[in-house]
Amino acid sequence: MKKNKKDKKIKIDDISKDIIAALKKEIDSDAATGAYGTFLGYEEEHTKYFYKLSAVFDRGSYKVKITYTPNVLLFSNIIDLEYEINGENFLIYDIFNLFDISDFEQYYFSDLSTEAETGEAVRSLLDVAVKYDYDVKKAAQEENFERLKQNRDTDIKNGFNDGMTDEEIESEVKDCIEMFGVVPNHPVCSYALDTTDSAKLLKKLEKQDKKGKIETLYEKRLLEYLRGGNKFENKNAENKKAFEKTFKKQSFLADSVCFVCGMVFAVVVALIARSIVFSGYELLTYSSFVGNITIHLPNEGFFGIALGMIMFAGAFVKLFGKTLLSKLVKGDETALQRYEAEKNSENGKKIKPAENIIVIVVLLVIGIAGITFTATNNFGFGENGVKFTSSESFIPETVSYDDLEIYSLKYFISDEENKTEYKNGYAVSNGKGGFYELGEVAPGGETEKRLLSVAEKYGKKIKTVNIAEDIKK
Repeated sequence: MKKNKKDKKIKIDDISKDIIAALKKEIDSDAATGAYGTFLGYEEEHTKYFYKLSAVFDRGSYKVKITYTPNVLLFSNIIDLEYEINGENFLIYDIFNLFDISDFEQYYFSDLSTEAETGEAVRSLLDVAVKYDYDVKKAAQEENFERLKQNRDTDIKNGFNDGMTDEEIESEVKDCIEMFGVVPNHPVCSYALDTTDSAKLLKKLEKQDKKGKIETLYEKRLLEYLRGGNKFENKNAENKKAFEKTFKKQSFLADSVCFVCGMVFAVVVALIARSIVFSGYELLTYSSFVGNITIHLPNEGFFGIALGMIMFAGAFVKLFGKTLLSKLVKGDETALQRYEAEKNSENGKKIKPAENIIVIVVLLVIGIAGITFTATNNFGFGENGVKFTSSESFIPETVSYDDLEIYSLKYFISDEENKTEYKNGYAVSNGKGGFYELGEVAPGGETEKRLLSVAEKYGKKIKTVNIAEDIKK
């Protein structure tokens, strides 16, 4: 039976499967002790863009959840501690905010890759749940719960524009959870996320406070905590920076190699295609606009090949970047997931596979167009005639010397309103109205000699026109 597209779910990678297995192994072992409450089992959210596993413990007036969310944009994964109180979900930081508890330890773990790390993270969070059991039960009491809920909702709302409706905020919160694995008021969304230096963090928070941009109670309390001379340890940031340093070098190298290969590929294909199209013809030598360099390519063709190089470079990065990176990182799934996530997201939104394919196709089509233009937009002398792509065609045509018409040009059009005078300009025509503008030709040079020789041998009169567009049938 064919699966409905709506039933498609995000793929769980091998690293995440290992983490899930390790988490369940530890949870089952800890649950058997009965020290953490009554184990209610596992809850799973699995959609097209999001996966989350929660191990749920009942502690009477509230539930504790140890959650796991694969999250490659920030880290490889996040194991977190959540609470369900009166049917509402909260973070432990919401409890700290409510009672102004000066605990700024990071009670979430990220970038885990081994069973031992996972087990240690789970045990640590369960121990924290026991440690703050009294405070959570107190927060669940009627006289405190409404303030707990209001604080949380205000923190979330402050992170969005004032004019947004509740429905719009709810949608943004959902997107945040799907992309980053956490709610917007989580510390990973705060100024403390990447900071490893307490002094720098204090300076950053002071600066934002002066601008009125301290939006959450967590950050406000953290600012006061640091003002009191306390230190903030950020182990997650330290681990992340070490990963980022290596990842950026490797991903940049992979992208650069693919980019250069794409450019070289475009040039090689263009030159091969041109040699096939103009096989048996001697191509003109042009003066390049970059100096006194002479090339067998008109300036228009240079822009065509430049376009092809850029488009193919972009396509090569998208097509082969991950494959090359896998060779550089030697199977580091975390780096590969991060790379793929970055390439398949824009402005915090996931790019659908179909959209990615469309981008690649567009890049290739435009690149091929540029290469084709370069390969065909040229002029060559042959034994019995010339070959060029006329103004009325995109396909090179052969014109015999008997049918060829030669023109001297006075001006070329530099833009819609201005004409520039040629010193020694030429154009040719197929005798049917289609022309090819040779442009400025060196007086007494090889090209002019060939044109004059053809005119003399075949009895051609060189006509003078103002601009190439004046050539008529």
